[in-house]
Amino acid sequence: MRKVILNEGLTEIGNYAFQGCAALQKVTIPSTVIKIGEYAFHACSNLREVVLNNGLREIGESALYECTSLQSITIPFTVNKIDTMAFTGCTELKKVVLNDGLREIGELAFQDCLSLQKITIPSTVTKIGGIAFRECTELKEVVLSEGLTEIGFRAFEDCRSLKSIKIPSTVVEIDDGAFLDCRSLREVVLNEGLTRIKGRDGNGVFQRCSSLESITIPSTVTEIGQSAFHNCSKLREVVLKEGVTKIGQEAFAGCESLESITLPPTITEIGSKAFGQCIRLEEVVLERLTRGPFVPTSKPVWKTAFYGSSSPFSGCTSLERIKFLSLSKHLENIIQAGQRGIEAKIDEVRGLVNRRGSELYTSPEVTRTNEDWSALFPSLRL
Repeated sequence: MRKVILNEGLTEIGNYAFQGCAALQKVTIPSTVIKIGEYAFHACSNLREVVLNNGLREIGESALYECTSLQSITIPFTVNKIDTMAFTGCTELKKVVLNDGLREIGELAFQDCLSLQKITIPSTVTKIGGIAFRECTELKEVVLSEGLTEIGFRAFEDCRSLKSIKIPSTVVEIDDGAFLDCRSLREVVLNEGLTRIKGRDGNGVFQRCSSLESITIPSTVTEIGQSAFHNCSKLREVVLKEGVTKIGQEAFAGCESLESITLPPTITEIGSKAFGQCIRLEEVVLERLTRGPFVPTSKPVWKTAFYGSSSPFSGCTSLERIKFLSLSKHLENIIQAGQRGIEAKIDEVRGLVNRRGSELYTSPEVTRTNEDWSALFPSLRL
């Protein structure tokens, strides 16, 4: 069966209706059809052309799964949701047109569409489901519109041809592994409005984006999740704006090109090995600190922040300088804690007092001066 004629008046194509019709080459869905059921055209391996008309509302789960000859599809504006796996494995699908009216792209909807080169997400879409475009290996351009609020788990994982992405200001969270292994991704723009870059072990949002060279974290972001930028080997510049409070475990671990990092005063928590194995990291700059992991309490600051194999800077073998841009009344305690093996250089300490007269601000720099540094910072393995 190569051709099917569906007449006006038909309202639904049932589940599995044409599954496995390998000879079918073309089908036109009448405007009266409201729903295409689950697996309706699954594995129609020679189906090259599908015409969907306005009036269609629902494309069911796996409706055109593994239609490996399909080359283009236009989704009518009447469709609200593309369901799970609707076009998974359409390996020859080069062109997808999504119209305003669409609200959600389901999980795995376009996974393994190996020939897809560009996708524009309309402003009516609020959610891109998990793994929606995973392993679309030829996908070079993704346009995300204002109105999008959620980018799901591993949504664009291994889109290895993608070179840039701009996250709309309406996106509040980016889920685990959303751009994992996008190895050609050179430019990422994160806008004010984003609050959380999620992550967990092995599924950092931008983990192994090995072409990424710089990133600016907006002031609205409070948390950078686990492994978020793990093994971004070309990442040279990281700008953390005041507002971030937590940097997760191994968030920037293995960023081999990073040479300096400035930590804003809003940070209260840094996970183990957050900057681990950043082998070219020479300088850590600490802004004014009145709380958080670098302010000594019962333990010396060095033991809580830089000591041990699980410290945030474990394995940073090139670390030479720790700068305190402006330090509170804890300065004396910090210097005392570091007497053995370091030299504290304080430039022009003149008793500068803030307007309220409650704290002393100075600009010291702690530098490595002798072989005893390794005794103070054994995690550096010098």
